Amino acid sequence: MVSSLLPSRLHELTHAILRVLALPTWLDEAIAMTVEDRLVPGSPYAMDHVSPGSYHAMNHTMARRHRAYWNSSSIQAFWAGQSFWAPDDGQELSYHLARFLFRALYQGGTISPAQVSAFVQAAQREDAGQEALREHVGLDLGEVLSHLLGGGAWAPDTAAIKTLWKVEETAESSDAHKG
Repeated sequence: MVSSLLPSRLHELTHAILRVLALPTWLDEAIAMTVEDRLVPGSPYAMDHVSPGSYHAMNHTMARRHRAYWNSSSIQAFWAGQSFWAPDDGQELSYHLARFLFRALYQGGTISPAQVSAFVQAAQREDAGQEALREHVGLDLGEVLSHLLGGGAWAPDTAAIKTLWKVEETAESSDAHKG
């Protein structure tokens, strides 16, 4: 019984520790899944590899699902953190995409752990970590995603993110007044 609770407890403890950083949802989830995977063998968040060390650390079926689901609008919901609560495939794909992005930072060994740490410490929720990634790692989130999703407008759009948050706040406020 205790061992079956360990993965979720580690995952949630990681979230609690990271809370002081106010990270973008995708990054917070990616780190929590990575900690869980590293400390608990057989974690449900493990990704299927195409080949060891492959930049595209997932199987072809999952890659096709990502390409079918994400578009220029839905990707902004991912950056805003809203797709993690989607009632459709968006939830599963959001967690998987977060993991893909975080793992992509380490692929090829060209990015040092110190750079990744600096990125994590500087990442801001408002731009989904885009500026911190550019500054500390020299990468663009949209470019990283293009390796999985192909060409498109994949980068975080701060105006779109703010609009999504505003709509969410308005809906929550409306729901609070109804009850």
